[in-house]
Amino acid sequence: MRCLALAIAASDMGHEVIFICANVPGHLGAKIKSAGIETVWLTAQDTDEDPVVIENWRPIPIENDANQTQRALANFVPDWLILDQYALGGAWVKKLRAAFPDIKILAFDDLDREPLYADLLLNPAAFKGIHIRQPHMAMLRGPNYAMLRSEFSHARAEALKRRTGTIKKLVILPGFADSQRLAPVTLEALRAFPNIKAEVIMGSQSSSVQQVLQLIANQPNWSLTLDAEDMAKRILDADACIGAGGGSAWERCCLGLPSINIALAGNQMSNVQAMANAGAAIALGPSSLADPQTITDAFQELIENYESLSQNAAALCDGQGTNRIVAALSGTLRDVTLGDTKMIFEWRNQPHIRKASLHSGPLTWDKHVAYMHHVLNDSENHIWRVYQESGRDLGVANAKRLEDGSWTWGFYIGATSVPKGVGRRMMIPFLRQLNNKPGFIGVRAFVLADNYRSLALHKALGFRWVSDQSAFGGHNWLDTKTINARLGLGTQS
Repeated sequence: MRCLALAIAASDMGHEVIFICANVPGHLGAKIKSAGIETVWLTAQDTDEDPVVIENWRPIPIENDANQTQRALANFVPDWLILDQYALGGAWVKKLRAAFPDIKILAFDDLDREPLYADLLLNPAAFKGIHIRQPHMAMLRGPNYAMLRSEFSHARAEALKRRTGTIKKLVILPGFADSQRLAPVTLEALRAFPNIKAEVIMGSQSSSVQQVLQLIANQPNWSLTLDAEDMAKRILDADACIGAGGGSAWERCCLGLPSINIALAGNQMSNVQAMANAGAAIALGPSSLADPQTITDAFQELIENYESLSQNAAALCDGQGTNRIVAALSGTLRDVTLGDTKMIFEWRNQPHIRKASLHSGPLTWDKHVAYMHHVLNDSENHIWRVYQESGRDLGVANAKRLEDGSWTWGFYIGATSVPKGVGRRMMIPFLRQLNNKPGFIGVRAFVLADNYRSLALHKALGFRWVSDQSAFGGHNWLDTKTINARLGLGTQS
């Protein structure tokens, strides 16, 4: 569902999208088709493995999956490949890289358990202050990148007006299949609140449907809805929720719905705990499903803290995450032309950019024009690019060839009010372009000692010191072997 939200947003912005999915029971092919998006189906195999182990979530062995995916991409070579399958990981990415080295990869990663060799990682639960252990090139992190369908942002204003503190109706959202029996356990817990209406919303193929039907048979305040198509409206009309801690938890945040989030699997724990730490929900673990009283107590806590939970939830997520992700994926490097001379002059002369530059004095127009003519007429030894997102010019990256085959580079963001992380997103495709230059052996950078942001960026990209840092600054070095290793492209001599 989260990938479908992203696909719809991308399609609405004019991009062509396909899904590549394993043909397994419970797939959402009909939903994808109803959105007007094509799906390529991979041949899966039956498995009786323990679903608690993430590696057992893949219905196709990694090599087989990669081979089928390569064939599916043969006639549709995309600019970006979006990976949303926890059980494939870095080994799968490397196999795809071997066949399509130029494809950029965005990988969902809220587990942080292994390198994924992606151009971009996406983790809405990576709040500020949360350390990401695994090396990565760049990242879209935090609730601003939670992927919701547009109907949730459209319903947001009306929903927030409804959050008065009175709880008349509760929704129970156990997920599509409810393999953990969240719905019936929650209904048992709600016997302590006989005056509150409760609506269970789940898939018609859920394993707990019959048990829920038995429980609601003699309870006029309880109801069951199967395969709902209007989730935004149903969450808007509810006053509270008890639900699984997956992607739907962000939908509830967007609409300011006070919630008890129950982690049903290991990959949901970080999401659930991060929201609880922000005061935006109450977190419970899988063990709560063995003790309905735990849920009863948590619901009483929700009632007592209704207003703060609603406000904190709404503050976390505004429902615009998919648009922000598509904008980031639209990032491109275009050639600098002489027509950009004035823009670059104005950008480079900004005080904060001059302060971070090796030569901090103001540019003079005549010398700047002459310099731009020189570097643009020597494309063998100078590369100048403007970075754009959503068609808007944001920054400049440039590099100069040295005699040993290495390049020395510089870059800055010149535009104002830019999205967070743009600088690092700009450097990844620029590194790729340099890496494809004949004879390229690596990148050199001299960074001023007090330019802490640039120092951190270079370190994150894999640069290492090659000379002692002085009070003025120090030299950094990133070789092609490290670049390829970080992107899962193997090594080159």
